[in-house]
Amino acid sequence: MTIGDDYTLKTTTSYSNNDNLDVSIQKDENGDLMVVKMETKARANVARWGAWQYTHIALSTGVTAGAINTAYSKGIGSVLGIFGLPGWAIGNLLTAAGWTNYGNSPGNAVARLWDKNHNGWVGFYKRTGYNGAGRAVATAYKTE
Repeated sequence: MTIGDDYTLKTTTSYSNNDNLDVSIQKDENGDLMVVKMETKARANVARWGAWQYTHIALSTGVTAGAINTAYSKGIGSVLGIFGLPGWAIGNLLTAAGWTNYGNSPGNAVARLWDKNHNGWVGFYKRTGYNGAGRAVATAYKTE
């Protein structure tokens, strides 16, 4: 999957009945892909983003690959507990990685993409977007 500098992909995929469907895949200031969910149905403007924060969730690339392969064959809902992130975040991170382009066992390829520092671990990061009044209006996730 080739992503241009101004790339934004809107998606309406939901992995939970409670998910807000206003999710997009974007690039952050470093060019890393991130998934962004607006917290309200009325699309608010993000005036500023908070700093990226480590979620304290990290999986070895082997566990990540196995979970992704299971998600491919049994559905994303079957592995949400392994990742510990909202379904919309995992589902759209997989979409951003182009997971369906890697055949019927995409786990190893996607785990390698997500392990950006090549240390054998996939770490998950989160940041919050705030409107002009300082209210949280968006949440973004990425991997490193």
